[in-house]
Amino acid sequence: MDAPMNDVWSDIDDSSMPSPRSSALSFDAPSTGPPSTLTQRQNSLVSIYSLHSSHVIDLMNIIVDLEIAVRRERDEPGLQCLRDELVKAQVDLAMHREGKRKKERQIGKEEERLKKVLGDGKAEDRRVARSQLDEIAYYMGSGRASGCLR
Repeated sequence: MDAPMNDVWSDIDDSSMPSPRSSALSFDAPSTGPPSTLTQRQNSLVSIYSLHSSHVIDLMNIIVDLEIAVRRERDEPGLQCLRDELVKAQVDLAMHREGKRKKERQIGKEEERLKKVLGDGKAEDRRVARSQLDEIAYYMGSGRASGCLR
């Protein structure tokens, strides 16, 4: 089904289209809930862990795709290029897995420190520590399975 050219969006200046008003634009952060209770260090640990996790999953999927392509291309001229990409993806995967493990250990130490605060701290400190532990567990995906979806 072909759309007429005037129905297709383009970058050409079209004075018939209303321009967005500054009052309609908002640069505020979306209100997604209460503010985070994590410290900057905790937030950094969780963010880097999440980044490594995302890369691990993406690389696992890329490796599966490349392995399938290598099997299909057995005698084709592009085979060496595919093999090189596969090796690079495997090296990247190993690097991100190691980075993820390091952050898991650091986050584990931070969780242990927070658990000590739960047992020994003042009431306000215990409340904050519990909130931080819950938020870390949420971001770490405790109880959720993740991995290669193939």
